[in-house]
Amino acid sequence: MRTIGIIAKEHDLPKYHANVKAVLKFLKGKTILIDKNVAKLLRKKPTARKRIISKSDFIIIFGGDGTILKTVQLLSKKSPLILGINIGGLGVLTQAKPNKALLAVKKILAKKYKLDRRTYLDVKLNGKRLGVALNEAAINQGPYTRLIDFNVKVGTKVKKFCSDGLIIATPSGSTAYSHSAGGPILKPNTKSLIITPICPRAQQFKPVKVKDGARITIKFKRYHNIASDIGISLDGQKNARLTYKDEIQIQKAKAPIQFAVPGNSF
Repeated sequence: MRTIGIIAKEHDLPKYHANVKAVLKFLKGKTILIDKNVAKLLRKKPTARKRIISKSDFIIIFGGDGTILKTVQLLSKKSPLILGINIGGLGVLTQAKPNKALLAVKKILAKKYKLDRRTYLDVKLNGKRLGVALNEAAINQGPYTRLIDFNVKVGTKVKKFCSDGLIIATPSGSTAYSHSAGGPILKPNTKSLIITPICPRAQQFKPVKVKDGARITIKFKRYHNIASDIGISLDGQKNARLTYKDEIQIQKAKAPIQFAVPGNSF
């Protein structure tokens, strides 16, 4: 691993100054790129996160699930190895606690780790790339509660229904928003995606699993021609307003996200 990036959430980072410094000391002699939060802590020159992701072979993220989801938004064609050090909340997507950060990095550089490959979504709006999502893409109403008429095409099959919104979730996201809306929980390595309606009218359409190679096309129109704002959110990190003439295309990204799980996982 020639180039290593370090990304961190700003909040609470000073508490883990010693952990970050220990990792950097161990990595001395390698090309290290650090984001503005780490640079501020260490009083060094920062590198933009997008550049860190495009140039690094291995990225260490000090943060929680939110920091990892923000980082995922910047992925392009390259998918570097990722290690999450939990200094956030739940840390479902992280692989080690801060007091084990140095040991985790040592194991990974010694190639004593397992790959945890996670499917993520590539989302297009009217044929142009909108962004990506590791957990889910969710179409929701605006400030006014109005049903949305959905037309969802999976392969050659089309389903029409009315609901408050719609979630397309990965196995990683099956425990999040989709599950709260009644969707099933999947193992992370399941080769499926979940289509979960949010409060469908008269239970017209229940959550369904589809093959992760499927291309999902979503169109919608006003319910009874009643005007209402709608939008799409990717992992709660990137949001866009939609009109009733828009078309959303969702499919799994070509290459998975690769998390490094240190040997004797901790």
